[in-house]
Amino acid sequence: MIEYRRAVRRILICLIAALGIVIAAAPILQTESGTVWAASKKAAKKKSSKKKKKNARKNGFVRKNGSWYYYEEGKKKTGWITVGTRRYYAVRTGSRRGRLVKGWFTIKKKQYYFREEGKKGVICSLAAGGTCKVNGIKCIFDEEGQFVKCKHAGSTDGFINEIGEKARINQVYNNILASLVVAQACLETGYGSNVYHNNLFGIRAGSGYRRYDSYDESIEDYVEFMHTYIPRIFGVRDSGTACSIIGRSGYAEAGGYGSILMSIVSSNDLTRFDK
Repeated sequence: MIEYRRAVRRILICLIAALGIVIAAAPILQTESGTVWAASKKAAKKKSSKKKKKNARKNGFVRKNGSWYYYEEGKKKTGWITVGTRRYYAVRTGSRRGRLVKGWFTIKKKQYYFREEGKKGVICSLAAGGTCKVNGIKCIFDEEGQFVKCKHAGSTDGFINEIGEKARINQVYNNILASLVVAQACLETGYGSNVYHNNLFGIRAGSGYRRYDSYDESIEDYVEFMHTYIPRIFGVRDSGTACSIIGRSGYAEAGGYGSILMSIVSSNDLTRFDK
């Protein structure tokens, strides 16, 4: 019985001692916990403040991953944007949301051109109320920025001039030298004397030739053909170089194809369609 009481007494003494240690250590734990919590709260507040400050700085034109955006009070603008005397258009939806448009762009079935080069504020601006050179061709745009036509001098009579004007438009949109397109059309059709179902370039379909409903459709298919088989022709600005590339590419089985094209360009002054 005495041993039992002694055992109980030892247990009580141990419990009281342990309780005393916990009570003594509580202020320290509380202080450390409070310090950690306060530090965490302070860091979060600092991070939030830094983020707000960063967003607040985003005003005006911002370049990100090679694309331009326009911000107001930290928010991306979308749709039509007017800054001073210039206008821009930012994509409204999707993964490209907020990105300023460059190059040709269709809005409500109307064609517009947004500058592809220039310093900040000039690049991506709408060409409007005058002329703007696109792929080497002077284009005319109305006051709202809608594409009107290409600027040029001369008549539009005859096969060369008819194809020349179409080739000029094609150069604007697809960046293939107009003089090359006209020269090939002249060579393949005998200057328009032998046009098979509007096929201007002798493009085959199996054992025969492809058929088109119009010259425009033929030129469109020609562009696709070039994308597939001779992509390096795009962007070439010298007619001699362009003809040489076509000649070496195996476009035609006959030898001297490139030299003949250069002769046609020279004798008919086809480079006039390149400007």
